[in-house]
Amino acid sequence: MIMESAYEQRIWVKSYSPGVPPDIEVPTKSLVEAFDDATEKWRSKTAIIFYGNKITFEQLRDKVDRFATALSQLGVKKGIRWHY
Repeated sequence: MIMESAYEQRIWVKSYSPGVPPDIEVPTKSLVEAFDDATEKWRSKTAIIFYGNKITFEQLRDKVDRFATALSQLGVKKGIRWHY
């Protein structure tokens, strides 16, 4: 007799709220695409609360874009490896 593992039994599914599916389809997209989609969809929603300071997804995207631009201006490019 082969015993199923707890993962194979998926015993946690019985604790899901009604209407919550046990499986979802995870879209295939890059982290950049997922970030862009999230910041577009939830533009005015709070993305981060840090020490009581809140920033929206729109503000987060602006800060990420500014940081990426600064790194690019410093010469950081795709594929560059830093050695210390």
